[in-house]
Amino acid sequence: MLLQGPAALLEGPLLVKAGHVVVGLTRNPGNLEFLHSEGVQPVLVDVFDREALFAVLREIKAWDGFLAGCVMSLISFNLLRMVIDHMIDQGFISCPLA
Repeated sequence: MLLQGPAALLEGPLLVKAGHVVVGLTRNPGNLEFLHSEGVQPVLVDVFDREALFAVLREIKAWDGFLAGCVMSLISFNLLRMVIDHMIDQGFISCPLA
């Protein structure tokens, strides 16, 4: 599962205890140790830096799971819109309104 920001900090440890593999995105280096200590795979990235975010998503192969509906991501509307726009741009999905 892919979580970002507060969701990674608050819900990530609970999901790990429930047996899930969790990747937690954070832009605060101070959160890395906490996430790691709770069993969450920490990734330092500013989710509002489009290129950096997509580089991380490619590296952790989140696209496959995202497209297959296997990755749960609790992200802001703006980030979700960026992801959808990028997926349309890359031809992963089509949108008649795009």
